Amino acid sequence: MDFGVGAYILANSLVCPEARRKESYVSKISYVTKQLLSVWPLVFLGMARLISLKVTGYHEHVTEYGVHWNFFFTLAIVRVVASILLALFPVNMSWLLALLFGGLYQTTLEMTELKSFIIHDSDRSGGFLSANKEGVFSVMGYIAIYLAGVQVGLYVMQSRSLVKDWIKAIYKLLLVSFVLWVALYICQTFVEPVSRRMANLSFCIWIIAQSLFFLSCLSIADLVLVFSKSLANCTVVSSSWNPVQNVKSEISSADRKIREKIEGFCLIQAVNRNQLLFFLLANVMTGLTNVIVDTVNSSNLFSVCVLLFYMFMNCFIIFILHLKEITVKFW
Repeated sequence: MDFGVGAYILANSLVCPEARRKESYVSKISYVTKQLLSVWPLVFLGMARLISLKVTGYHEHVTEYGVHWNFFFTLAIVRVVASILLALFPVNMSWLLALLFGGLYQTTLEMTELKSFIIHDSDRSGGFLSANKEGVFSVMGYIAIYLAGVQVGLYVMQSRSLVKDWIKAIYKLLLVSFVLWVALYICQTFVEPVSRRMANLSFCIWIIAQSLFFLSCLSIADLVLVFSKSLANCTVVSSSWNPVQNVKSEISSADRKIREKIEGFCLIQAVNRNQLLFFLLANVMTGLTNVIVDTVNSSNLFSVCVLLFYMFMNCFIIFILHLKEITVKFW
């Protein structure tokens, strides 16, 4: 779960308008205004979650985000702040902004009483900030993750028509991931361990390193599928993207339609179509599982079966929507 929230932030930044260079076609003011208006669903969902939890009395750990805060509020603020920063500074310098945010935040944690206030101060009666200190201050770390993800997105989104270019890209992603794993070891040894509550520098490095490794593994898997298509031309294999899509091929329109239809049977594409809905569905299913199942006293075998069914239902629903070409986006 700790990795999941950070990875969700980074996954959003990989395909954000800044990473795809879409913001360059409009004025900065209109672009920032559009981003401010676009986060209202997240604010609405955050308020809905807050009200539903308080009304139902559902068990919650206030040490995760606070009394009133939740991850939807974090998503909204990160999106707005990052959009403003990337409107003021060059997008290709987002890695430097990420480093500054992560470094300055960690320095503040070490040189002030902020760390003690977040971790050890159990008094939540001092106002909104005291009640939601984990959620409010962890935003700094998530902003750093988002900005780093924008830089990765800029690199991954570059046009490549040759497989060897994608192999080089994957090699560089793995190299950066390895360097970050080394940096994580140093940071945990000499600074402090990973903390999701604070979203400290170690947490940011861990999220980026692990995400880059997963992204590299997925890219390698897709390259293997590309080679399988070339070696067995009669076999159509679904994949999430096609590295050689810019290369012209002598394929009939009928065959191309069949290939596109079969390639649509890809779970990654299904999740990409409705990312926020998939995230919401997983949250709701988690809540239902905790209400229906006695999770504390469940055996290991039963727990594994519940987890498998939970994942199957999440993926099944989102996959059916993809097959029906339904995109749930009402804003």
